[in-house]
Amino acid sequence: MIKELVSIIIPVFNRENLVIETLNSITKQTYTNWECIIVDDGSTDNTYVSVTNYIEKDSRFKIFKRPSNKIKGANSCRNFGFEQSKGEYIQWFDSDDLMLPEMLEKKVSKIKRNFDFVLSGCVFFNQEKNTKWSKDLSIRNSIQLDYFSNEIIFNTPTSLWKRNIVSNHKFNECLMRAQELDFFSRILLNESVKGTILNENLVLIREHEQSITGEYLKGDKTKIFNDVNVRFYIFKELKSDTPKKVKDKIFYLYLKTIQNALKNKYFSKTLIHLFNSFLKINWSYKLSILKILFYSIIYSLSGKGWEYLKKHIKKYNI
Repeated sequence: MIKELVSIIIPVFNRENLVIETLNSITKQTYTNWECIIVDDGSTDNTYVSVTNYIEKDSRFKIFKRPSNKIKGANSCRNFGFEQSKGEYIQWFDSDDLMLPEMLEKKVSKIKRNFDFVLSGCVFFNQEKNTKWSKDLSIRNSIQLDYFSNEIIFNTPTSLWKRNIVSNHKFNECLMRAQELDFFSRILLNESVKGTILNENLVLIREHEQSITGEYLKGDKTKIFNDVNVRFYIFKELKSDTPKKVKDKIFYLYLKTIQNALKNKYFSKTLIHLFNSFLKINWSYKLSILKILFYSIIYSLSGKGWEYLKKHIKKYNI
């Protein structure tokens, strides 16, 4: 029986010390009918040469350079990689993470049972700090709502998709942060997709200073507001029958991005955003936005009101 082709799509930039370990984990997959599309984002080290030399021994790997007319960034590379791919299933992956040997086999076996996507567990690890941690994938409400409310981890390495589900969507190439949250939320909010959980850790996700998360945790202002916009979009697009408890939690996560933007002195843009969000959201949350806007103005002008702001936001964290 012919097995369905899985397209693994990997953006890469200056990862010569890590990417080969990632590619090794792919060659060890027990499911062998895959292609791996690697898109170099203009690396200035020896990444492109290292990968080119590596893939000479395996025709399932293909490497491309991001076209010059494409915006620099992982999102552009993912979109371009998808255009080059042929697989019935799509597995996005990152150039510094690792697949356990049975990852593809177990995901494909699961998704073939009439699902549009399958989500597995993962382990986050930091080699420098010698730490590991993971999060349970038990579902409380639904995969979509649990994802939007941060109850489960849902990202590119842990999810496998049917091609026809993601073919009408592209990663937002202008975002520098929250790309995955934006991409998946647009699919899950606007498509009648049927997903399933594989509550088994099949991916090792590397944490280090050069990761996008690492940059964000340093307070990179150019990325913080991506979080604000994406979280607001999710909250605004929730269906009317979403349980209030879940809606409050998602509203809380949105307000936390506002709090983080203010904490990093992103005043004027945050205040403008709050005013616009007041105009766009439904009536049941308008008063809360108005209070947040009021406290934010006081804090931005005088440095006072921070504790009131935090207290009001915290009450939605049920």
